[in-house]
Amino acid sequence: MKRIINLLVLFICVSANVVLSQAEVDTSKEESKSVIIKNSDFYEFRGDLDPPEQFFKGNVKMTHDSVFMFSDTATVSESFLTAMGEVVILQNDTIKLFSDSLYYNSETNQAKLFYDVVLENGEQQLFTDRLNYNTETKIAVYPDTAILRNKRTTLNSLRGKYDMNAKLATFVGEVIVVDKEFELSSDSLLYNTSLDKAIFVSPTTIKQEARTIYCERGFYDIKNGRSEFSQNANYIEGEKTAKANTILYDERTKIIDLIGNAMYRDEEKLATADKMSYNENTKEIILTGNAIFDDGETQAKGEKIIYNENTEEISIEGNTNLDSEDSAISSKNLSYDDSLGVAIFTDDVEYYNKQDSVFVYSDRIEVDDKNSSFIANGETRPYMLQFIDSDSMLLSADQLIVSERIDSLDTINVFKAYHDVRIWGEEFQAISDSLYYDSVDSIFVLYDQPMMWSDSMQFSADTIKLKLGDSGIDKIYLLGNGMINEWLEDKYYNQLKAKYIEAQIDSSKIKDLLMTQNAEANYYILDDVKDFIGLNFTLCNRMRFFFEEGELSDIKFYETPTSKLTPFQDLKDEQIFLKDFKWEEDKKPKSLEDLLKPKEKVEIRVPEINLEEIDGNQIPGEEVDQLMEEKSTSEKQKRKEKKSNGKSKEKN
Repeated sequence: MKRIINLLVLFICVSANVVLSQAEVDTSKEESKSVIIKNSDFYEFRGDLDPPEQFFKGNVKMTHDSVFMFSDTATVSESFLTAMGEVVILQNDTIKLFSDSLYYNSETNQAKLFYDVVLENGEQQLFTDRLNYNTETKIAVYPDTAILRNKRTTLNSLRGKYDMNAKLATFVGEVIVVDKEFELSSDSLLYNTSLDKAIFVSPTTIKQEARTIYCERGFYDIKNGRSEFSQNANYIEGEKTAKANTILYDERTKIIDLIGNAMYRDEEKLATADKMSYNENTKEIILTGNAIFDDGETQAKGEKIIYNENTEEISIEGNTNLDSEDSAISSKNLSYDDSLGVAIFTDDVEYYNKQDSVFVYSDRIEVDDKNSSFIANGETRPYMLQFIDSDSMLLSADQLIVSERIDSLDTINVFKAYHDVRIWGEEFQAISDSLYYDSVDSIFVLYDQPMMWSDSMQFSADTIKLKLGDSGIDKIYLLGNGMINEWLEDKYYNQLKAKYIEAQIDSSKIKDLLMTQNAEANYYILDDVKDFIGLNFTLCNRMRFFFEEGELSDIKFYETPTSKLTPFQDLKDEQIFLKDFKWEEDKKPKSLEDLLKPKEKVEIRVPEINLEEIDGNQIPGEEVDQLMEEKSTSEKQKRKEKKSNGKSKEKN
């Protein structure tokens, strides 16, 4: 999501001052935007040109912020620098760029390098003839053919981007990777330079010794020799072929894992299973889940089948999987009470809901056949993985509950998470004490101190509802004390506050934002280079914001709005933040590890709200208001009675 508040755009041209000196120069705040010339053998001021130019020649040394630049010649005009001959850019201790020519804009920190361009970042070297590099974001983009090389791997592609902060490179067009262990070809590829990890995002072919692997998604951890191949994954080695939804390979253990619709075939034998593991050293194949093994003479079926190619021995073990039309579950251990209809799975339990494409991972899952439900908990926190469009969402809590309920003639899947809920996904992250979801309206309900983040924005309320569509989040409801904060820089935040806030989302961008009841807005006016002009405070009972492509296009205020615009230089500390403002990004989950790490145990109160009775299509509405009011009145009455009882005891 992009910034919510952009109301006024002013065009201000800022000219950069170029300082020529043989010694150190004291840089002021304005000079921090200018290129500073530290040294040159020859200097010429060309005042007859419009705009005027400064020309430097011989051993030209320049700085801009923390960036050092060197060249044979340099021409400076306003904020633009042109350098030629033996161009060198140095940044930090690891980033070095070399080229024949350079065009640099000191206002945007954008450098364009031409001819014989070399980018060095630690052990990584990028070679190309054209490169665009931003010294602030440390992102390099090349539009035409480049080679990325380290000690063991060489990568070629037609186009690409290299984000040195994220240590992630994106390659597009005729991608070829050559390593001492393999050769890879693809149309698109992501590469983590820190982890030495290739991430596949398009049809990819890997050739390694006598084997060939094809997939359309996955990764190859080059440093550790681990790989994952998914989407139409195929494995071919001589007369042996294998297919699966996902293929995992570990070069150190020589173990190949095939997961989902696994199939193995050679000249005489055919094996199928939900999951298959093949050890290249021992020649042992382990088939798990709906396993079928056919050697041409005998067909074996079972939940687990072990076959050894060398000895031709085969063994079948008991049931370690349950599979139904809607879900599948597997584990290392299973205990089942037939009279109660309860199965308890322990150790590395994996649950898959086929209807909603949801995965649950836990130490322990208890399945109740009679009540059509299961509970996931254990020594480590259980977590859920769900794919929304092409993105994945991970959710963890102390306890996850999945059940079914009958509404009319339809069976509805219900998902609940209790205590210390944490959500991590590419589109958003969130926390709350508890969560509720059912398959009727596809709404996630987060309650009891919920908080949500997306890009630089933070959402908070008494209750947060997220309505999912086919391509991600469709709507966000902030119910009770709703607040949206957007960090701009330093201590400055755009802030929106109201009792109820409803945001419509389209393609991960806010399309429409409605604020009702005691709505307040604190937003900054910026110019075209994102410098601060002033702060606008608006108070209104109801206001609405409209966006096009993530940019604010219109605002409507209802019921007598009042506004105050304060110039940025006149701002006082008490104006900067709305009441109850909090910025708690330190609570935001940033990885799967953040979801799973234990939290200090504290007493958490669970609200007495039956979320199943709240109609998600009437938000905000009278029913929600009534429930919240009844809950508040009940809690006040309990405190009053407790206080009264305490006084009576003191009198006695």
